Amino acid sequence: MTRLEELLGDPGPELRVSAAGAPSSGGSDAPSSGSLDTRSSDGPDGPGAGPVLSFRGCTRTYPGPPQVRALLPFDLDIPAGGLVTVAGPSGSGKSTWLSLAGLLDRPTSGTVALDGQETTTLSEIDRTDLRGRMIGFVFQAFHLMPLRTVTENVELAGLYQGMDRATRRDQAAEALAVVGLTPRAMARAGQLSGGEQQRVAIARGLVGAPRLLLCDEPTGNLDTATGAGIVTILERLAATGITVVVVTHDPDLAARGTIRVEIRDGRVHVR
Repeated sequence: MTRLEELLGDPGPELRVSAAGAPSSGGSDAPSSGSLDTRSSDGPDGPGAGPVLSFRGCTRTYPGPPQVRALLPFDLDIPAGGLVTVAGPSGSGKSTWLSLAGLLDRPTSGTVALDGQETTTLSEIDRTDLRGRMIGFVFQAFHLMPLRTVTENVELAGLYQGMDRATRRDQAAEALAVVGLTPRAMARAGQLSGGEQQRVAIARGLVGAPRLLLCDEPTGNLDTATGAGIVTILERLAATGITVVVVTHDPDLAARGTIRVEIRDGRVHVR
């Protein structure tokens, strides 16, 4: 389990998921033609108008001994929409950066703003609420309940958000349509292929239509062909207005980002 997964509290968000089009067959790892309506009701001049994620003068140092400077000072704006890839060798600071982006940790210095809301001075309760409304998470290891149905696994995100049962069921159905898994909705998660399980994990992250979807090595446990299908889904989601951030060791995937972030020895660069 990564440090990001250990820190994760409530998943989530609260905008409406809207799916359209026919799903693909249950045995395929290709996405459906579904789409997500992630437009904020605040309008073009509201919180959704600027960067969805903004770092200013951020550092992260872990106390020792010995003291570890995991991230050196950096500024970075992540605009709304598009596929952002974050690459770098093991130990470079990627997981630390992702923890800051997901409001799972606080910078040692500097500020992190999510959709225009400065977050570093908020209480933990307020940060948890903001994270739940704005951010979805997808992990390399899927983290599904194998004896529960696909629908029940996806509904779990709505349960954390306080949705009633009917709303959870509707949101789960719409999210599963987006990733092309409607025919597998009542299958047990443990009966699915690796690619299908990751698509369930993506659907779970989409419940509530987050502004930001953070993906930690989402293709790391998959073969090349299946991983390519997952990347296609993420690219299609990014085209709908969700900001999809993918942390990866794969240079080919990193190169597909509309914004490419590289982290080496704690230094954050945009390519």
